Amino acid sequence: MALRLLALGDSITDGGVKARAWRYHLHASLSREGRSVRWLGSMLGVYDRKIGELCKFLAARRNATAGAPLGSEADWPRQGKWQGLRCCLGTIGSLSAPPHAALLHIGTNDLTKRVLREGARVASVTTQLSAVPPHASPLCLGVSVASATVLLALPIPHCRGGEAAQRRRRGVEADYHARLEGIAARQSEMLRRKPPTACPVARLRVVNMSTAVTCRMLIDGIHPDRRGAAHMAAAWMEGMRTDGLLELNIHINSWPAQ
Repeated sequence: MALRLLALGDSITDGGVKARAWRYHLHASLSREGRSVRWLGSMLGVYDRKIGELCKFLAARRNATAGAPLGSEADWPRQGKWQGLRCCLGTIGSLSAPPHAALLHIGTNDLTKRVLREGARVASVTTQLSAVPPHASPLCLGVSVASATVLLALPIPHCRGGEAAQRRRRGVEADYHARLEGIAARQSEMLRRKPPTACPVARLRVVNMSTAVTCRMLIDGIHPDRRGAAHMAAAWMEGMRTDGLLELNIHINSWPAQ
């Protein structure tokens, strides 16, 4: 059985050349452990930002290209905002097979545009855009979601601007991280209380990317360089290991069926 992963996020998840894409490093790490990986959604390749072109290229040279997964699902848009979380996870059931884990790195663009530029509250990023009230869970979406583990990243730091801008950014990020952890805590409480079948709840685990990656590991103050991408992959790997996902009965690495 292949480990099915769904990556959702902004350009940080989209990646660039393979050395700067955390999906590439994560896939390589899993492959080194002899694990078969199947990526779902539109991010089928593991490093090229030209998603469709990469998949066509690999389809022609799959036997000569090591460590780059393919898939056959319909196109899945990149999501840079919380408003995409409910939409994307809500349609997991449309996939031919639900993911074992959905890996989410979201909020970077919202903090920059909505909070720092437009003056919105950080709370609006986690409540208004997710289209649920503060006391509710944005991941109470359906049986298909409840079958997956959702790994929610505390985003890597944004390191553009002068000293004053950086101080302000760190404060906004700290507020955002605390709110994400609050969502995770509420999710755990809902699971503990055994929610009714009308509202299955996904397992939600926070992965702290904010401490895994430093400003010195960013190529442009926003996107990870080779070290940063490798550190992100290691953090995802640890999150999956802690959740028990890597204890699944998975065959030695092989290409997924087309």
